[in-house]
Amino acid sequence: MASSFITSVYDCKNLPADKPFVVFAGRSNVGKSSAVNRLLGKKGLARVSKKPGKTAAINLYDSGEGYYLADLPGYGYARVSHAVKEDWARLMEGFFASDREIRLVVQFVDVRHEPQKTDLEMTAFLAATGLPFTAVFTKADKLSKAEAEESLKSGTKALRATLKGTAANMLAPVLFSAESGLGADILAAVIRQCAAEKEAAES
Repeated sequence: MASSFITSVYDCKNLPADKPFVVFAGRSNVGKSSAVNRLLGKKGLARVSKKPGKTAAINLYDSGEGYYLADLPGYGYARVSHAVKEDWARLMEGFFASDREIRLVVQFVDVRHEPQKTDLEMTAFLAATGLPFTAVFTKADKLSKAEAEESLKSGTKALRATLKGTAANMLAPVLFSAESGLGADILAAVIRQCAAEKEAAES
């Protein structure tokens, strides 16, 4: 079955429950939509906006591989109203509090910058959920190989510093570029492994 866009969800009660979820989270304009297109192999499947803060819903995709991919609203964008931010937060928190089965959360961070306060808060939140998650450092093509690898190390250290005293299941980070495809195979393999783990354990 081919991958496809299903719908934009504004109320978590409308989320389907027949398949598990892989969840994409990250700051506005971090490159989540581009990652959706790269990983699902369809250019233009997810609309890529040059203006951050445009995704005000959970965009839902069928991976064609037995799980849904849920792209959450981007966080951390200042140029929206407080009320809009509250709506986004309510939607995201409602999703994680729902009874939907989440197999993996992918947190996207821009490799060109140190993790922002909202990134660190998201990592701490994911740690508290107990869900398996991985940090994916995007836009690696914008830096030299050495710069990207050094930023990956320092960024990962900053995120992991929020995990002290928790039993967080943070997987190895991935250096990624939707433009060049760097890290796409690695991320796809991690997603497939996590999405299939329960079936393998039950068979």
